[in-house]
Amino acid sequence: MKKSLYFLLFLGMILFFGGCQNEQKDLKQQGLALYQAGNYNQAKEKWLECTRNNSHDPQAYCYLGMNYIALNDLSKAKEAFDLALTIDPNRKDAYRGMGMIKIKQKDYDGAIACLNQAIQKIGFLVNEQDYDLLAYRAQAEYDGQFYLEAVETYKALLGLGYHVDDMQYRLGLVYLKLGRIDEALACFHESCEGNKTYFERFFDIYQALVAAGHGQLGFAYMNQVIIQQDPSERGHINRGKAYYFLGNYDNAVAELETLSKIDYPEACFYLGLAYERQGKQTKALETYQAYIQNYQRVSPYTQAMLAQCGYLYSMLQEYDKAESLFQKAILLGDSSIMSDLLWNQINNDIRKNDFETALNHAYDFQKRYPLDTRIKDEIAFIIMHCVGKE
Repeated sequence: MKKSLYFLLFLGMILFFGGCQNEQKDLKQQGLALYQAGNYNQAKEKWLECTRNNSHDPQAYCYLGMNYIALNDLSKAKEAFDLALTIDPNRKDAYRGMGMIKIKQKDYDGAIACLNQAIQKIGFLVNEQDYDLLAYRAQAEYDGQFYLEAVETYKALLGLGYHVDDMQYRLGLVYLKLGRIDEALACFHESCEGNKTYFERFFDIYQALVAAGHGQLGFAYMNQVIIQQDPSERGHINRGKAYYFLGNYDNAVAELETLSKIDYPEACFYLGLAYERQGKQTKALETYQAYIQNYQRVSPYTQAMLAQCGYLYSMLQEYDKAESLFQKAILLGDSSIMSDLLWNQINNDIRKNDFETALNHAYDFQKRYPLDTRIKDEIAFIIMHCVGKE
């Protein structure tokens, strides 16, 4: 009889803990689905529930940390990864997450150290997720101006067959920084040969060559886009962008005006920029607003148009409108334009003579980008005016 009771108790415990594990697994799957759909706030609640259900689950904290990165809450992301490493000091995805945070904070030495930690924990790189660690390290090496190290890392990734076209392009960028133009052009050529219809790469290469002082070499890439006789909407967008980059704003407008401002946010964005270059600021604002007031879903250009519209209103001395647009853009999360967006927000405060708000925004900027050297002078300038007002 006792044996039967013990067996039933043991079976009950197995079923209970098995049920808990299944619930945890279901929560994680729900969280991943929400995260992949871009519903980061809802996903966060699933991860938090996971951590409440099992406070010793390092994977749940790593998921939560990645979610906070997507929400641009880097301090909470760090807390989550720290907890994961407290539970499991060998957790490679926690070190990976810490590396991503430090890249966003422009702490490239710290990022490289974290990513090397993750790589050391693995020992052997065997799959795509492992190769991602090298790709992030290469990015940190490039952004941190460790160009020779970046060359070797990108070559290693190419040897592994990891996203070859993209790695060729990125290796070309490193060679540009090193002044090795022939090697850069060879990499760019290989990158484009791998996918001749991916014209976004042509635009990226053109802009990189212009930034490096080789604009003439970049013209060939834009001309390859223009000569395409693609009558589709995508063809109009590509040609409009190419004309814009070449400074032919009349032709850019002619290509892009044929498209709906709501259905094609990329066309809307470059059309607005072309109007600006023509000196038609009012038309540019109307173009951005036509999209901003009617868009149904967020696109990669939504934040850029909100920011550009805010900048134009600031130049027109409509500072409150500008601030409202900057705030909406910031709420869309981190992106490649975030530092410029926050910088324009500070300057809008200064133009408005609201130095107290400018100082708060400047300190927030310094906290987010501690290695950006511009902000020290900006803070000193704002403080001087704050004292002057007193």
